[in-house]
Amino acid sequence: MRGALAVAVAWSWLVGCGADAPPGVPEEPAPPAPELHDARFVGLWLVEQPFHALYEATFYELGADGAVREGPSDPAGCAAHLGEHCVTGSVADAATGTSCVFGERWRSLDPATLVVRGACDDGRARDIVLAFDPDPSGNAESAGVVLASVGGETTWAHDNWEWSFRKCAPDAIEDAPHCCYLPDLCH
Repeated sequence: MRGALAVAVAWSWLVGCGADAPPGVPEEPAPPAPELHDARFVGLWLVEQPFHALYEATFYELGADGAVREGPSDPAGCAAHLGEHCVTGSVADAATGTSCVFGERWRSLDPATLVVRGACDDGRARDIVLAFDPDPSGNAESAGVVLASVGGETTWAHDNWEWSFRKCAPDAIEDAPHCCYLPDLCH
């Protein structure tokens, strides 16, 4: 009994002095790092596929709180090339046939890297990492976006026509269905 008491006292002294826990004893987890939501990305974005005969676009509002709100798509009703997902914010892995659409959360890694949580057709959420041109001055016309990875894999691609990202002016949110069709309303 005295030996057990001595071990308990020694253990409490070691723990009090900051010694590592013995194997099998869980340590307190570190608090999660706060999510970044760079101001560059906050606002209304038009993700369009303008480089073919049929035009498709979907509006996405990225909230300062990390929420993604999907807006209307053009054409409405999942017509033309939007038939599979009904939105332009989609990616796919040709090797597996898995596809994902922009989900309900976003964060930024830095002022040029946007991460959108993807809702995927296999039931697994994946981070869709988009690398933007470091210079935000082109946001109103074409932000120069490259798909960097999906779920940490670089084999994925946008699964439709080439896409373009344009940020709408803050005062254009009230007129969202037309904000980015008029260049003077974009910034």
